[in-house]
Amino acid sequence: MLQSIVRVFFSLLLFLGYAFGEGSSAAAYSLPDGLRERKLEVSGSTRHYLEYVPSAVRDKPPLVILLHGGGQSMRKIFRNNRTDTRRWLDLAGRDGFVLVAPNGTNPGDGDTSGNRQHWNDLREDGAINDFDADDAGFILALIDEMVKVHGVDPSRIYVTGASNGGMMTYRLLAEHPLRFAAGAAFIANLPEAHVARPSHATPILICNGTLDPLVPYAGGTVWRNRGHVRSTVATVAFWTEVNGVKSAAETVYEMPDRDAGDGSRLEVSGFADPDGTVRVLVIQVEGGGHYVPSSSAGEPGPLVRRFLGESRNRDAEGADLAWEFMRRFNR
Repeated sequence: MLQSIVRVFFSLLLFLGYAFGEGSSAAAYSLPDGLRERKLEVSGSTRHYLEYVPSAVRDKPPLVILLHGGGQSMRKIFRNNRTDTRRWLDLAGRDGFVLVAPNGTNPGDGDTSGNRQHWNDLREDGAINDFDADDAGFILALIDEMVKVHGVDPSRIYVTGASNGGMMTYRLLAEHPLRFAAGAAFIANLPEAHVARPSHATPILICNGTLDPLVPYAGGTVWRNRGHVRSTVATVAFWTEVNGVKSAAETVYEMPDRDAGDGSRLEVSGFADPDGTVRVLVIQVEGGGHYVPSSSAGEPGPLVRRFLGESRNRDAEGADLAWEFMRRFNR
C-alpha cells in the first residue's frame, strides 16, 4: 500500500513538472534545428524569445507570434521536438513566414529567462500573484525588431496562444488592434473584469473544449483560483460585436471525425460580414479538455487526463487551424 502511494506521489510530481513548470535551466531543453534564442532590451529589462527564419523566407514575410501557456516557457513548448508545436516550423518553412516564440515573466521573482513563466493578461490583480510585467510592451517592441531585422510585413502580423497565451492574445488584440492582422486563441476565455472595446476590429479564431477543467467553458473560476473568466458564449459575443458580425448569419458544421476514439468532435461556427468573409471563427471541441487539438499528439496519460480532462481532440492540427484562418487577413 505504501509503495503504491509513493508511486502515485512521484507520478504526480512528474506530471506537475511536465505541465506547470519543471526544469528552470535553459540547458535542460534541446530545441529543434533552426530555432535560435535571442534577447531584446525593453524598458530597462532583458527579454527573451525564440526565433525561426526559414531558409525559403519570403520577401516582406508575414510574422507569427506564438505565446506559451501559464507555467510554461518558449523552450518548454518545443521540448522533445513536440510534434504539435513543431508543426509551426513546418508551416513557416512551407509558406515563408518568420516565427517567434517570446518568453513570459515569472510572477514570483520577475525572472524573464526561465521556464516557469506567465503572461500579464487581462485577469484581475492577484490572479497570478502581484504581476505588473509590461508583456504587451515587450511584444510590440519585438514586432518592431522583426520589421527592422527581417523586413517582416507590418500589415501581416499574427498572434496566437493557448490558455494564458490565449488570454494574452485577447489582451493584445483588445489594446493594440492596429498592430495585428488576425489572431487565434485556444482554451481561453475573456476575464470577467471589464475589457475596453477595441478601437478597431480584428478577425479572430476561438477554440475551446466544452469539458475544460482549468478554464471553464461556461465561465467561472480558473483552476486554483487564478482569476475569473466569462463563458465561451460571452467571449464570442464580445468579439463578434467588435468585428461587426453580431447580427450576421451563423453557419455551423461538424468537421470530419478522423479519430473516433478520442472522445470529442469539432463543431465549427463562422460569423461573416455582409460580403461573406468569416471574421470570427469558433471551434467548439465537444467533449474536449484543456488541450489544443492535434492530430499528431499522443494519447495523454492518466494523470494528465485527471488534470487537463479526458479527451484531447485528434481530428485536426491546431497550428493548421490557426494559420489557415489568420493568413487570409492583412491590416
